[in-house]
Amino acid sequence: MDLANVIISGISAAVAVGSAIVAGVSALRSREAKRIAEEKRDEAVQAAKDVASDVGRIATVQESRQRAEEARNTAEQSAQASSVLIVLSEVQRGFSGWKVHNESSQPVTNVVVSGVAGAQIVVYLGSGPEPRSEYVEPTVGAYKQSRLMFRPTGTDAVHADASEIERMALRFTDARQQTWEKIGSQPVRPVVS
Repeated sequence: MDLANVIISGISAAVAVGSAIVAGVSALRSREAKRIAEEKRDEAVQAAKDVASDVGRIATVQESRQRAEEARNTAEQSAQASSVLIVLSEVQRGFSGWKVHNESSQPVTNVVVSGVAGAQIVVYLGSGPEPRSEYVEPTVGAYKQSRLMFRPTGTDAVHADASEIERMALRFTDARQQTWEKIGSQPVRPVVS
């Protein structure tokens, strides 16, 4: 029996060594597979970061192009709008004041002059000065000026002063049916409905 036990023990030892070898090979394969999986994961993460970065650059370029296009459109639209001004008028009946002057080649409509922050203006009618909340002129033709002269209220001087422009607001519609607003000496800007 001793020989049988030795043979059985030898066979068991051989099987254990075989199992250990198989387990070792499997562990090596498993570690290699894990390492390869980690490398693939890292590559996928880096590829995703690269794609996100590229998408971000594309979005930035598109946004920049869109802003440039909007600026071109606004410049085209405001070509007429920037040619409509409140200018010093010639003296009438001993007083000077202001008129809307359209220096563009197209008429403007719905012209409204008002005081800033709800203040009234004085409109010089044929019968004399009259305080009003606004002065409306339906159309100011190309290279023309408004019919009547106006000034902000609270001005006692006979002659208009350049600082008065800051107390008036101008609103009008251009030939493209875009409404514009100019407050004081600020640049003209589109009115968004």
